[in-house]
Amino acid sequence: MKKTSTFFLVTLLLIFFTFGAFFCLYGTLASPMMEFFQVGTFEQGLITSLNCAGGAAIAVLIALLGDRFNKVYGVAAGIGLLVLGCGIVLAVPSFGWMLPIVFLCGVGTSLIDSMGNSLVIAYMPEKKNTFVPMLHSSHAIGTMVGPMLFPVLMDAAQPETFKVDFLAVAIAGVAALVLFLLAARSFLKSQPPLPMEKQPKARDRGGFGIVFRSKYAWILVIVSICYFFFCWGKNSWLKYFFEREGGMSFAVSGIMLSAFFTGTLAVRLIGPFLLKFMRPSVMMGICMLAAPLFLVLAVCIAPASPVLIGAICAVSGFFNGMGGVTPYLIAGEYFPKQLGSASAIPQFANNAAGLLVPPLLGALAAWAGLRMPLLLAAGVGCLGAVIALVGFRKTPQEIEKREAAQDAVEI
Repeated sequence: MKKTSTFFLVTLLLIFFTFGAFFCLYGTLASPMMEFFQVGTFEQGLITSLNCAGGAAIAVLIALLGDRFNKVYGVAAGIGLLVLGCGIVLAVPSFGWMLPIVFLCGVGTSLIDSMGNSLVIAYMPEKKNTFVPMLHSSHAIGTMVGPMLFPVLMDAAQPETFKVDFLAVAIAGVAALVLFLLAARSFLKSQPPLPMEKQPKARDRGGFGIVFRSKYAWILVIVSICYFFFCWGKNSWLKYFFEREGGMSFAVSGIMLSAFFTGTLAVRLIGPFLLKFMRPSVMMGICMLAAPLFLVLAVCIAPASPVLIGAICAVSGFFNGMGGVTPYLIAGEYFPKQLGSASAIPQFANNAAGLLVPPLLGALAAWAGLRMPLLLAAGVGCLGAVIALVGFRKTPQEIEKREAAQDAVEI
């Protein structure tokens, strides 16, 4: 691998690390933000909803017109919008101003995720099974470092100092953006033009929503929604369930979620090795089936030994980790000519689920208790696993051969 390619990849990893750290801001700073703005949990929840709304909105646009966009500029615009939003927070006087800002940040993070993944797949196809998991590993490390770093940077006795953490993300984003643009300039000069089979024809590039003419795009939509339904259900209610019905303290219940994410990071580090032995769609199906089942086991045996439950949560997280990576690899496998559009599908599913699942399962929890939302989320995840294994059972090469044979018969 050339030095220019290595430097370019490192800067992209820095951007995903910054993205991961930002991902934890709202949850980590919920208490000081609510105290500073004098709002309750409902208003604080609106911040996550508006962030997801911004991400979903740009993801739809990318899915319909994504291959008209330059992927390098797309990533740069994404981190730029994130920096802008975090910087504006420093001057925010009231809660109402936060809502358009977090919408803007949601647009930025969605651009980073969809365009960043498709950028690696387009320019480094021979290493995509290694580098795409690396991007998600960097994001995961950011989500682990952020919650530990942000409380240290602010003064808990002065709630207004939560803005220092937004400033820290903005500074990291500026550094990552400058390095990325410098690296991209050298990297693109050293790269030959993309192979013709990777370059959409003019009619394909400009076709409005051309990716959705394939049934496999809709299968990817359904599978991604099922996966992120499970993720958002777990993120929203697992800790609270263990605290309320699992007999755990506030701190210990948080460790259960940390154990889950530790397993997630572990599999992303070894994921490139595993992908040498199975297709991304097969891995996604297996992981989406195993992760919910282990989580159901942890939920059903509670209250039990926290050590045992933590170990089971770590195993669940281990299987769940590649579920967030494989949709982008599937998009690259089935839609090599529409990488930008196809890579936006998982990002749309993530933001749509983040917008709808927490309040939906919250209403269910109020009616049926805290265990039921987690069981429903696990069931939806397992359904997505079955759809992935059945819907993507044929490889793109097999599909192409079948279509060629049908065309020959018609001629």
